[in-house]
Amino acid sequence: MIKFYNNRELAEKFQINPAKWKRWSREFLPPDPLGGIQSGYARQYHPDQVFTVYFGGYLVAYLKFTIPEARQILADLQKWLHSNGFCFNGNKADFKTGINEKAGRHYRLFIIRPEQYGFLKGNFQYRIQEIISSSKVVHGGRSVTQELYVDAFQDSIKNSDLSMESATMVDIIGFMSDFVKKLGQDPGRYPALASPQTTSLKPHAST
Repeated sequence: MIKFYNNRELAEKFQINPAKWKRWSREFLPPDPLGGIQSGYARQYHPDQVFTVYFGGYLVAYLKFTIPEARQILADLQKWLHSNGFCFNGNKADFKTGINEKAGRHYRLFIIRPEQYGFLKGNFQYRIQEIISSSKVVHGGRSVTQELYVDAFQDSIKNSDLSMESATMVDIIGFMSDFVKKLGQDPGRYPALASPQTTSLKPHAST
């Protein structure tokens, strides 16, 4: 059973001013169809809608993107996020064959701002690094971290030399983990966070 949330409890969970949360929800979600039918109706949010609003608000409040920029980023990344398990799965039937492949991966998201001139003009670009391995090694007498990673997503630009000077980095797995913890959900309900051992799924208690 999926738990839906209202504005008041979400503002409390995320320690956000209720008026700000409502403003973000109007900016980052389509109009609520029931809102125009029932006078005084309090909007109910599916967990995926909560994530959209929270991520959009984070882009604006902490990473200093404008509202239109944040909407564009959410639209650009929506398909990738969903297809890589950054979404809520409410019951066992929702977990598709092969979902274990989404579990246990770690990603870093780079958002590359449009340049005033050049081939990036007017468009955000993205680089998503999938971390294959990370280990401590000694190099030159110093302890350093050695990583192996692959580029998981570069949008429509295939040039591997994308300018990174104006990039903003988000540890998207860490962000998702913090979001799920604050929301009070089970990480096992999110394929990107569930361990490979748990995505076969034990029975899930209703919330």
